[in-house]
Amino acid sequence: MLKRRASVVSVTLILLAALLASRAFSATVTLTAVADTELSAQSPDGNTGTSPTMVSGTQGPNVGSPVNRAVMRFDLSSIPANVTITSVTLGVTVVRIPAGPADSNFRLHRSLTDWTESGATWLYTGIENWGEPGGLPDSNFVSTASASVFVTGAGGYTFASTTGLVADVQQWVGTPTANFGWFLVSEREDLSKTARHFGTHEGAGAPVLTVGYTVPVLPQITNSARVGGEFQFQFNAEAGHAYVVESRAILQSGNWNPFTNFPAGGASTVTVKDALGAGPKFYRLGRQ
Repeated sequence: MLKRRASVVSVTLILLAALLASRAFSATVTLTAVADTELSAQSPDGNTGTSPTMVSGTQGPNVGSPVNRAVMRFDLSSIPANVTITSVTLGVTVVRIPAGPADSNFRLHRSLTDWTESGATWLYTGIENWGEPGGLPDSNFVSTASASVFVTGAGGYTFASTTGLVADVQQWVGTPTANFGWFLVSEREDLSKTARHFGTHEGAGAPVLTVGYTVPVLPQITNSARVGGEFQFQFNAEAGHAYVVESRAILQSGNWNPFTNFPAGGASTVTVKDALGAGPKFYRLGRQ
């Protein structure tokens, strides 16, 4: 933000130049699942949305080797929409294993269909039927896995950051209405006793998502000065971005009024000029 007053321009310039220097910064946020549940072929109409665990994988032959899948979703609203996602990891905890377990890779698949924690079952999303029981690949979830991790005994496991996970979260941050979370699926659903009980947000060992991101570099205002009867400042415009300059008379209150704008073009140094008046005026610069 920039202030000019005809009589005190020279006093305020140095302070404003320091105040307005914009810089990129990185941040990390850790989120616990807000919804998670299992889809079980053993109980096709049963919902376990309030359970402290959820099962994914295939159970043993004593119960007919039914297949289970899990779904989970995270609230990403704390992440600004204009950031660049740089890393995504997802931690899960196995809290129970079968006797004589079979080990397998577990995969995360981006869900293409909305579902509800209190209504999802093997047959039903909580809103409508799945494309097929347990979810139809490339209709209810993307058939290509976003990440995988090999699961053996009880304990914590981390899906390492991949381009797939980063792309999933980037899409959801930009389009929150598309955030339907992930399916958690065993790679060996054909193999008995790959089933694992994973912790949910209702109990211990809830799924935890860690997202790293960078905030885009904002334009840096430079060379602010009084030149004759005008107040001037400059900024470096990046190629492909439009810019808007707004102003108001009181810093703490009032509407920001459009002063001028610059359409997207090539990289350049832009000079903004305004005639000096009797009262103070504050400016702000935005990149679109």
